[in-house]
Amino acid sequence: MAVLRKDKKVDIINTALILVFLVFLLFVEKRVGRGSMLITVLQKTCAYALAAVSMNLLNGFTGLFSLGQAGFMAIGAYSYALLTIPVEHRAQILYKHGGGIIDFCIPFIPALIIGGVIAAAFAIIIGFPVLRLKSDYLAIATLGFAEIFRNLIQSNDVAALTNGPDPLSPIKHFLHLCRIL
Repeated sequence: MAVLRKDKKVDIINTALILVFLVFLLFVEKRVGRGSMLITVLQKTCAYALAAVSMNLLNGFTGLFSLGQAGFMAIGAYSYALLTIPVEHRAQILYKHGGGIIDFCIPFIPALIIGGVIAAAFAIIIGFPVLRLKSDYLAIATLGFAEIFRNLIQSNDVAALTNGPDPLSPIKHFLHLCRIL
């Protein structure tokens, strides 16, 4: 039997810990219910941990100071949310626009992948001109793009898609989206 390198052992241990954590999250979700405060806190913790890892990857390893992650997370999350609204509840959630312009529902995993792809596409489009900047100019430009995304999502110009300045209305059935789990 070959001896594993120390880095390989650490990778295996980290992967095992992540899998144990995911099984724990699934167990807690089934045990306490989806609407629990514990589940809400765990979901937000995971989202903020993901944001922290992305900041560490960009700022720590590359040395580039970018503030655009929030904008890309907003695009991906909003895309996912819009794609997973059940068709029969669209009129309640996108109430001012008769259900919006998307009239289909995608299951959890494909919607998650599509949301990531949409965010990555915007990141590539913005990355080409912005990554030529350095230092504070890069931070200012990426912060500007994040604010442009936020204003675009909340504008009346795309209200038929995003519900404009009104957030997506939460309803009881919104928690039971088209999931394939």
